[in-house]
Amino acid sequence: MLNGRIIRYTQDDFPTYGNQIRVFEITKLTAADYEEEEMNESPILKKSGTGWNGFGMHHIDPHKINEENWIAVVDGYSGRCISAILILNLNLANDSCIGSFIKQIQNVYRRDREN
Repeated sequence: MLNGRIIRYTQDDFPTYGNQIRVFEITKLTAADYEEEEMNESPILKKSGTGWNGFGMHHIDPHKINEENWIAVVDGYSGRCISAILILNLNLANDSCIGSFIKQIQNVYRRDREN
């Protein structure tokens, strides 16, 4: 849940295993019906071609730790095994937009890849 909206992350295995992670908003959820829409920011993470996620991305698991901060855990596939888990620290003190949340995940992830 993010700001009252149900968000679902999924591993995209086309054309290869763990190609990228896509994000959807669940727009209808009842005992009889299910509907979702892929969000504009999707895909949010992709395999990098090198390092801990060179061959694939497995999932993302964001957790709200207080009113202003989130952490997001991601893992990847290096070609030999499921490898490092990366914890991203996010601050949403003045922003309630899901798009902004996803962009922060992407920006922190990119900064980590550069370091």
